[in-house]
Amino acid sequence: MGFRMKYKPHILLPISIFAIVILFSLYLDRKQFVSDILVCEKPLGEKPPPFALNELFTRTAIRIEQSLAESTSVDDLIASSVISSTGSGDMSSLEILTALSRNNPQNQLAAVYALSACTKAADYPACNDEIINRAIALDGDNGAIWSLVSSLRYSQEDSYGAVLALEAAVEASDYDDYFQRGLGIVLNALPSVDDDLNYRLYQRAMNHGVSLIIPGYASLRPIHAMCSANVVENRALAAACLSFGRRMEEQASSLIASALGLSLQISTYGGLGNVAEYQRLEERARKGQQDRVNSDFRPAFDLLEHDAQLTKYWFDQLIFAGERAAIDTVVVEAKRLSSRWNYNPCPSVLFGNLLFVIKDFSRWALFGART
Repeated sequence: MGFRMKYKPHILLPISIFAIVILFSLYLDRKQFVSDILVCEKPLGEKPPPFALNELFTRTAIRIEQSLAESTSVDDLIASSVISSTGSGDMSSLEILTALSRNNPQNQLAAVYALSACTKAADYPACNDEIINRAIALDGDNGAIWSLVSSLRYSQEDSYGAVLALEAAVEASDYDDYFQRGLGIVLNALPSVDDDLNYRLYQRAMNHGVSLIIPGYASLRPIHAMCSANVVENRALAAACLSFGRRMEEQASSLIASALGLSLQISTYGGLGNVAEYQRLEERARKGQQDRVNSDFRPAFDLLEHDAQLTKYWFDQLIFAGERAAIDTVVVEAKRLSSRWNYNPCPSVLFGNLLFVIKDFSRWALFGART
């Protein structure tokens, strides 16, 4: 009786709710694991990035792009064309790369990336036999180079030359899609991944430059068109399309390039009207995508956002071994780190959740009072 007189319910209820909220926030802030990999809890509600960080990111990105564009290093200038959509000044990425190749005739990367850029602008005057011959002279044993040549020839309405080049892409002794080397020159041009700002710079560079980092990406659009439209009348082309698609699927350094190789086979069977093979490969592509979604790499990849050292390890493995091999090693590393009792790179969501719940509760209470 005395207790009820001293502590009124309208006072005790908010205190009780506040205590429950704290306990609930502590519950959310505990360590959780998926497949023995630490999972960082996300704060309740939407939390947009601070405006100050956005401004700093923009200024830093512009400064890096300007520095690279003014560099005398060929690798830096290639990286500049990847990171920036327009390169430096009023020159396009294509103009920069063709000029680099012409001025550095023994530089393999410059020749390859110039040829790659030409596949997207076949009518550009500089995209002539000089560009093609230079790339072949420097890396003619590479099937990825010949796929670029095939793409450019087809875009220039030289169907016969395109088929010959695609056959050469199948018969070449090597296949290197330049994913690892291209990624290396871009990452070497950026600051170390040691904070959120630099991590976002890496993500921007990767997202923006993926078609240039892997020249084979640029080559596949016209090759897809060629293999979809003309294979019934040209059995030699059909055989080359299927063989090159299998080679790319099996030997490409990145998952996307491998998937595009499978897609090329699917397009070819579609063009041939082979429904059984078309459906079989489509099912394989669907299952492969589903397996990746359900794999241990998903929690490991989510952890990269919170651990700069793990992110650096991931990029190092990409450059050293390619994406498919890097996935296995980064999962092992994420599990090794997660097994340590003192490992917790996750930001605390306690106070963020607490403030969100109080704010949400206040809105509900205010709405209730008004109605």
